[in-house]
Amino acid sequence: MNTDHDIETRLRNTPPPEPPADLLTRLERDINVSPSSGEAIDARTGSATLPIWWRRLWLPVTGIGTATVVLILGLVVFPGGSGRSIAAAGENLKRVQSVRILTYNRSGPSQPVLRDRSKPVNVWPNFSTSQHPDNPLVATEIWFRTGTTPSGNGEMVTLRETETLWNRDNWELSVDRTTGNRHFRLNAQPLDIDRLASPVFAISGLVFRAASDVDATHAGPELDVSHCWVGEYRQPGTEMGGKRPNYLMRVWLDESAFLARRIEWFSDDYTPNAEPWIFQAYEFYDFDQPLPDELFEFEITDADVAALGLTLAELQALSVRAFSAELTGEAGAEFHGTIQDSQGSRTFAGQIPFVLVHDPVGPTTIEIHFKDGQQHSVGIQVNAMRMMTSASGLRAEIGDAGMVSAQSLR
Repeated sequence: MNTDHDIETRLRNTPPPEPPADLLTRLERDINVSPSSGEAIDARTGSATLPIWWRRLWLPVTGIGTATVVLILGLVVFPGGSGRSIAAAGENLKRVQSVRILTYNRSGPSQPVLRDRSKPVNVWPNFSTSQHPDNPLVATEIWFRTGTTPSGNGEMVTLRETETLWNRDNWELSVDRTTGNRHFRLNAQPLDIDRLASPVFAISGLVFRAASDVDATHAGPELDVSHCWVGEYRQPGTEMGGKRPNYLMRVWLDESAFLARRIEWFSDDYTPNAEPWIFQAYEFYDFDQPLPDELFEFEITDADVAALGLTLAELQALSVRAFSAELTGEAGAEFHGTIQDSQGSRTFAGQIPFVLVHDPVGPTTIEIHFKDGQQHSVGIQVNAMRMMTSASGLRAEIGDAGMVSAQSLR
C-alpha cells in the first residue's frame, strides 16, 4: 500500500489549476493525506489552502469529492440564445430571511474504486470512499432564519439521521437522538445564507443549457418544479486508469421568484459502465415563510458548559466572538501552547484531549508543541474548521470574522 508520504509526493508533483479563492467551501472529502510542514488548512471546512488542497485531491479523487469544483471551474459560455445565466438567483437568495434546505449526500461504508484491476484495493491508483453509488443518498434537513437573535445574527437547526444540531450566535449544541449524548461548543463563525447555500452562489456565474422534459432524481415528496426552468451544465473530468468521467449539474429555477429550487450533481465515475448517478443534491423550500419559534429553542445545562471548563454565568458573560478550540488525537500526549491576540498572549499546557475557550480581541493565533518533540496524531476543531494530522505540533489562526486556517508543525 502506498504511504501517505508516497501519495503526498505524487500530489505535490501534479500541476494545480488556478480556481477562484473561495471555491471549495463546504465540500466533503473522504481521502485524507497527512499535511506536511507548513501545509495550511483553510477556513470554513478545515480544508487545505486551495492550491495545496487541490494538489492533494487532484490525483486520488478523480472527481466525486471535487466534482462541484470541476463543474464550476469550466466556465463555458454557449452560443447566443442557447444558454441562460442564473446570476440573479444568488443575489435574490442573499435577501432571503428564512429558508428550509434539504441536502442529499451519499453516505455509508467505504466502497472500493478500482482504477487498475491488476492491483489490490487501496493500492494506488485504487482507493475506497464512502461517497459511492452503492451507498444510499442520505438527507439532511436545515432550517435557517436571520435577524431573530439579540445580536442580529442567524440561527439554525439541522436534522441528520440521528443527530439534532442547534446553532444560535456562537452557541452550538449537538444531541444524539438515539443515545441522548450531548456536545456543546462555541462556534464563532457567523451564520449566513452564503455559508448554507454556497453551491447557489458558486454556480450563479455559469451559463446553463436548457434541458426539457427532465425530472428531478430522488427528489423530496414536497418538491414542486412545475413552474421551473431546467438547465444543465456538463463538464468532462480528469482521465485516470483509462477512464475519463463526465459530470452533469442540473438546476431547477423558479421562474417567478428567480430562486433555485433544486440543484443536482451527477457523475458516471466509480462504476464499470457509463450510467450516470447522482451524488449530491440541494432543495430549497419555504422562502421567507414564518418558522415556529419552538423549533429553534434549546436549553444549555450546567453539564454542557462544564465540559468547556465554564459555568453558565461565565458562558453568558462571553461575547458572540468567543470560540472553543478542541484538541483530539493520541490520548495522553502532553503539550504546551500559546494563544495570542491583540490584547496579549498567555501560555497553557495539558494533554490530549483538551478544550480551550477564548474570547478574542482581534485576530488570534493558537500554537501547540508536544513536550517530547515527537509526532503524534492530533486534531483541532475551531469554528467551522476541523483538521486531523500527524505532527509534533500545530498552529491555528482565527480571523476577525471567525474564519480559521491551520497548519501542522514538524
